[in-house]
Order: sequence, then C-alpha cells, then structure tokens
Amino acid sequence: MPALNCFVYPAARRECEAQAVLDDFFHLSFLALVLIDELKRRLAQRAVEAEWADIRRDILALAEVEVRDGEHGYLLRTALQGVAGKVCQAAGVSIPPPMRPGENVVPKVF
Repeated sequence: MPALNCFVYPAARRECEAQAVLDDFFHLSFLALVLIDELKRRLAQRAVEAEWADIRRDILALAEVEVRDGEHGYLLRTALQGVAGKVCQAAGVSIPPPMRPGENVVPKVF
C-alpha cells in the first residue's frame, strides 16, 4: 500500500501530523496499560498489596542528589518510602546504595 503523502497541502499536512500524534498516543497508552498489568501481576506473585496511588507516590519520592566536597563528588539517594522497595524488587530494578562516590563527576568552576 502506498504511503500517505503529507506534503500536498498545508491543511492535509496538519491532518496527517494530528493523526500521527493520535496514533502515538494510542500506542503509548496501550504500552502503559500492558506495563501496569505486568507490574500488578508481579506484585501479586510476591503477595504485595498496594494501591496504585501509593505506588506512584512512593516511587516519585525517590531522588538522587549530587554533592560535591572540593574535588570529590558523591551521589546520595533518598530513603525508600512505603512500598517503593517492594515494587522495585518485583519489577527487577536494583536500588543503588544510599551513598556512593560520583564517577565522572567534574567539579564546577564558578
């Protein structure tokens, strides 16, 4: 089947671009639903019961901060809250240690 020519008229181009955005949105939404379903399945296998809002809140609370002490740089991770650790284990994601030396940290010159 020949490809749709989006370069004929500006109005046709806008319609084609809008359709492409909708197609992308549909595919990403479907992928998100598949991933959520897989995560819920893995959590159920581990007998972890948590509401989706709690999972999101606890995962969003994770952060990493770069701290410099002269020439030395360190990466600090916030403490795990709620079910964040269990969710990461179920997803197969390893959590970095709370503090580790920053590799390839270049000191900022002011």
